[in-house]
Amino acid sequence: MRITELTVIKNLIANINGARERVNQTQLKIASGKEINTVSDNPYIANSIINLKNLISKNEQFQKNIDDAIDILSATSEAVDNFVNTLVDIKSLLVEVSNPARQPDYETYANRLNELFKQMLDAVNTKFKGKYIFNGTKTNVKPFEYNERTGTLLVDLSNDAINFEVNDGVYEKVNFTVDELFGGREIFDVVLGIKNSLKSGVKPDGSLIQRFNELFDFITSQASDVGALMNRFSLLQKQIEKQNVILKELLSIRQDTDMAQQAINLQRDQLILESAYTIAGKIIQKSIIEYLR
Repeated sequence: MRITELTVIKNLIANINGARERVNQTQLKIASGKEINTVSDNPYIANSIINLKNLISKNEQFQKNIDDAIDILSATSEAVDNFVNTLVDIKSLLVEVSNPARQPDYETYANRLNELFKQMLDAVNTKFKGKYIFNGTKTNVKPFEYNERTGTLLVDLSNDAINFEVNDGVYEKVNFTVDELFGGREIFDVVLGIKNSLKSGVKPDGSLIQRFNELFDFITSQASDVGALMNRFSLLQKQIEKQNVILKELLSIRQDTDMAQQAINLQRDQLILESAYTIAGKIIQKSIIEYLR
């Protein structure tokens, strides 16, 4: 066997291996649906894919944070609505008590006011997913404890903010405290003062009722802040969703393979490989016969 024939055979084998590798690569692309399966396929595009996946992963975490914030604010809004509705009922009761044309049964009004006071406490002590939502970072501490027998009110409040990351380095406050929404404990002390007066059979002092009305106006005006923040988070949610749609489209362009084109490529590469095998068979057979001669 001459050297030239060995060279031809070596080249032929190299061509066969190359064709086989192309078939394997095309089959892998079809099986995975991905154009790039290893970094070595195309380092530049592979790095771009990794960066896009990291951005998508971050955005998905931001989306989760925003979803959690909206859930917290929804619970906050419901609790504030309950609190305000209770204040409306108290306001109506005080109008009845103040009516000079009536001689109210102060004991009955005191009992009714006591039940409404406990509804106020239920609202401000609202828990969401096992955490108190109006007590700042003291989420495991009950803000208000009321001893009905002694008429004492114990308060343990935090005004610290809870912030969620909603974008790279961007944090948004997701909680409201008792001081922010209700003006602290004063509204509770005022209602207790009115109740104690009624319990004693005495018409409440006009200054107490006036202060209640002032705090009522303050609380109802603050309640709108919860809705405003919810709207802000809803807008952020839509922005992040749009970003993720764009990022996933870019990832698909970089990463996903054209299945129809790969099917054509596979058919072409398989034909090339089969032709290479056929030619190799003829050349090797001819070389062996010449060698035997």
